Amino acid sequence: SWRFQINDSPLSFAHIAVAGGSVGSEPGADVSADQLTLTARAKAAFGEDVRLRAPQVSLDGESVLSFSGSTDVHIGDLTVSGGSTVTTVLGRALDLSLDNLTVSSGSRIDVSVKGFPSMQGPGAPQGSTSRMGASYGGVGYRNTATSTYGSADNPTDFGSGGSGPGGGALALTVSDTLTNNGTISVGGSSSASGGSILVHTRALVGSGTFSANGAGINTTSYLGPGAGGRIALYAETATSSFSGVVEAKGACNMEYGYLWYCGGDG
Repeated sequence: SWRFQINDSPLSFAHIAVAGGSVGSEPGADVSADQLTLTARAKAAFGEDVRLRAPQVSLDGESVLSFSGSTDVHIGDLTVSGGSTVTTVLGRALDLSLDNLTVSSGSRIDVSVKGFPSMQGPGAPQGSTSRMGASYGGVGYRNTATSTYGSADNPTDFGSGGSGPGGGALALTVSDTLTNNGTISVGGSSSASGGSILVHTRALVGSGTFSANGAGINTTSYLGPGAGGRIALYAETATSSFSGVVEAKGACNMEYGYLWYCGGDG
């Protein structure tokens, strides 16, 4: 493994290729490359106050690319394939401006469980034995009708925490084409609510999934199922043919083997 250091910045490369290893960065590092390629389960993490410039970024072979919320990222074309993942860190939103984005089948942009910590957030359950689920776009199980929050048209908030963290916040601005044949998700964990997805693009195509679902209870929790988050997708209709799934569902659990109880959909 190796990392980009601030003392060597600014760093400029024709091609950064990471195969099977890992690369990190010191806070404040300044990195540019014509191409950044991750393969064979490679891992790259760009942390606090890092500046990254790369016209072409591609992931393959179950690789992982992670950003902190304060990373200054300028990417042209981003391709996520071969079971790879783009993500962020807990408590940080992921905001990417791209020329083109392609998420292939089996790959994902996953900001799940990166939102408000356990039992925190505007829609968090009131009490650890309340049987409530966390709210955001929908109302968590047994939560109050006034516990929803944020904008439906411009969603940027984290999901609230239940027994585990809520869903994160993802914003994608794609000047040309966003192709999603994989999964773009901001789910919560264990009674938490889903987070937010906000997309602005010229063309939206593919048959994948956008998901901001809440989470059900775990076996040791005295809370209820979490609610769905919020998703807003904006694209030019004439150039878009997306046929996949868009969902912000509340979670459901079964009691006594036959009685279902659920958080509200976002």
